Amino acid sequence: MKIMLLSKDIDLYNNLIKYQEKISLPVELFSGPNEPLDIMSAVCTENPALIVLDDDFTQPKSAHLIKSIRKVKESLDIIFLTSNDSIMLGKDISSMAVQFYAIKPISAEELMQSINAILKYKSTHSN
Repeated sequence: MKIMLLSKDIDLYNNLIKYQEKISLPVELFSGPNEPLDIMSAVCTENPALIVLDDDFTQPKSAHLIKSIRKVKESLDIIFLTSNDSIMLGKDISSMAVQFYAIKPISAEELMQSINAILKYKSTHSN
C-alpha cells in the first residue's frame, strides 16, 4: 500500500517524502498528465491506500475526478488540497466524502496529522 500524490507541487512532495518513514507508507508522485482518464488508470493500477489530490494540478476537473474515483473505489481515502478559497468549491468537494479538505498553503505537520488520523481510523475500523 502507498500514498499517491496527484500534484506538481514539489514542496508538497518533499514534505511527504520527509515524513514517509513516520507514516510507514511509501509516497508515489503521479507523473502522468492531469487528464482524468490517465489519473483513473493509475489509481486503479497502483491501488493506493490514500490519495493526496492537489486541485491546482487537476483543476478544473477535480470534482469530476473525485466522482469517478468514488464510483470505482468507493472507500479510497482522499485528502483534497487547493489554493482556491471559493465557498462553492468547498461545498461541492466536501459533499463527495473527502476525508480532509484544506486550503494551501498547508504545513507539513498539518498534512502529516491528517494522514496519520486517516490511517489510524482505517486500521481500527478495517474489520
